[in-house]
Amino acid sequence: MYIIASFWHIFLIQSMFRERVKILKFSIWKMCKVTIIFICCTCLFYFGLRAMHEEYEQYHRYDQPEGPAVKVIGEQDRVIDRLYLFFK
Repeated sequence: MYIIASFWHIFLIQSMFRERVKILKFSIWKMCKVTIIFICCTCLFYFGLRAMHEEYEQYHRYDQPEGPAVKVIGEQDRVIDRLYLFFK
């Protein structure tokens, strides 16, 4: 009797261990997939930012305007008028 009971006891423990190992493997696989997707998206974002930086690095936005440009605020305007326009 004792040998049969211990056999079933060992069988149950082994089956529970197999289920836990299966769940652990599945969880590790899911974590690996999420990590790989995160790394790929991070690299895509990083290289996208680098490409935009390379594109706009040569762009000089503080150059003098060419053509018939008109100054918006005249030199005779008061500081209070400029602050009013700024906060407006």
